[in-house]
Amino acid sequence: MTAYQALAADLRDRIVSGEFQPGDRLPIEPDLCVRYGVSRSTVREALRLLASQNLIRTVRGTTGGSFVAHPDPDHISAYLETSFDLMRVGIGQLMEIRELLEVPAAGLAALRRTGADLE
Repeated sequence: MTAYQALAADLRDRIVSGEFQPGDRLPIEPDLCVRYGVSRSTVREALRLLASQNLIRTVRGTTGGSFVAHPDPDHISAYLETSFDLMRVGIGQLMEIRELLEVPAAGLAALRRTGADLE
């Protein structure tokens, strides 16, 4: 894994985990350089990669920077469709994948439910 891929993976993990929320500004390039011990070109390449995945958007100017993108259902759907096409998953395999994901997710939802959820 290259330095920019490693940086992008770490930032992606922080976005997915919720550490960075939609609309949050990421640290500025010089701060990322120092924190990760990489060059500015490495940081820019990592940010370009995240932007190409629609995880962030970059705004130029004095009030600009890189911001966590708001999820777009159409983009997520297209991404999943492309990913499944690349994996050549059949309907039977897709059902197995859904079962592996949905059953534990339903269990967690039940464990974490609140009184308001029940209403």
